[in-house]
Amino acid sequence: MSLSTQEYGNYVCQQAIHRMWKHQVEAMNEIRKHQDARAPTYKNYKSTIILPTGTGKSGIALLLPYWLKSRRALVITPRTILRNQLYEAAVDSNIGQEKRRSYFDKYGILPKDKAYMRTGFFYAKDATALFDNVESHSCVFANGQMVTNREEQTRSDWQTILQSEHFDLVIVDEAHYHPSATWNAICEHFQSSKVVFMTATPYRTDREAVCDKEHFCYHMKRSTAVENNIIRDFTKDVVRWTEADDAALEEGGQTDAAEQHLIHLALLKKIKNVLDERDLSHPLPDGLKHKALMMVGNETDKHMSRAAYDLETLCQRTEELRDLNAKAYVSGCIGYSSNDKKQKKSDIQLKGYLNAFTRKEGFEPSDPRLLIVNNKLREGFDYAGVSVVCISRAMDAYSPDFEQFMGRAVRRFGESEPAGLTAVLIYHDQEELGEQYTKYKEDKNYMPYSSIIR
Repeated sequence: MSLSTQEYGNYVCQQAIHRMWKHQVEAMNEIRKHQDARAPTYKNYKSTIILPTGTGKSGIALLLPYWLKSRRALVITPRTILRNQLYEAAVDSNIGQEKRRSYFDKYGILPKDKAYMRTGFFYAKDATALFDNVESHSCVFANGQMVTNREEQTRSDWQTILQSEHFDLVIVDEAHYHPSATWNAICEHFQSSKVVFMTATPYRTDREAVCDKEHFCYHMKRSTAVENNIIRDFTKDVVRWTEADDAALEEGGQTDAAEQHLIHLALLKKIKNVLDERDLSHPLPDGLKHKALMMVGNETDKHMSRAAYDLETLCQRTEELRDLNAKAYVSGCIGYSSNDKKQKKSDIQLKGYLNAFTRKEGFEPSDPRLLIVNNKLREGFDYAGVSVVCISRAMDAYSPDFEQFMGRAVRRFGESEPAGLTAVLIYHDQEELGEQYTKYKEDKNYMPYSSIIR
């Protein structure tokens, strides 16, 4: 069955209007108007929506093919985990012993007796699967690296295999990766299709916008999402250098390593205190514990994982920090080949840490309360149990990484959210992240005209 029939699209739109957040419906309507208004000959025309992390971009990605009456849609993500998450949200699935209801069933948009209306979803596990199955599915989920000349030499001419008319809708999730070469090539190839960008951060580290401003069609400000109880508000807790630190540095030797050790120790103690206080003042549902992410290392380090492992060891050796059960999760920095047994063992271990950290019900005393990461734990890490983030590294004031990392702590537990719970950023005054926090707090207006949603 195709997604594209008038009947399916109309039915889904009617159901979604009553079951989705108001801003999601507004965003999809703006996309439809924006696309309908484009000149037929105006190619490479993008409709960009800007929504804070935690405000329902995934739901929009799943519903847009119906909303726009698409014949065949391609959903592009920057990472495998995002591709998998979107596909799993589209279909009923069994993850181990856990049965997951689709987004459509969970929110009553397409209940079981209408399951035939959501056939045709497919996720491409590699380039071959994408190219060989593209004709037989209505909505294909793929990560962008598949649609390049890099992944598979035998399938290098992807522009010929994936002809531009294959898709009439291309949805680019986490669009702040555009205009890098990969994403730009995809958009150029499918320039006659409807192209929709979704992001929380419409500017890249190089300060380039993801597209021309006239292509921005909807922006929900973070303050609006907070006021409507869609995401958490946020604050900061700055750790200060003290006279006791001066004395310890004087006694232990005035080296950069000694100073960094004192900074890290103070940050870890602050994280533990804040988590303990929150467990008492804002208890989470189902006996869950509040948890924290800490980002360390420098962007220029060849071995950023070293800093994460060092802090895990520091927690293990410091008695008052042991019950944090801190674990280092060093995404993307293990340098073994995919066939290496050590690589596979490390991958399994990391997945185990992540699964224990994001345990959805109950709490084991051995579960990590602190995950120390060498990177930002990229888009797709969505766990409402994280209410505390800490940054201990240099970061460009204009980098989207700051906002992306803050976004990991603002997602709510829905109706079970403890009243008054905020996300908190912890950093040390010696590391000078005040400018980054101030820019995040600004809550910019990205829209080029007055139709911004306030």
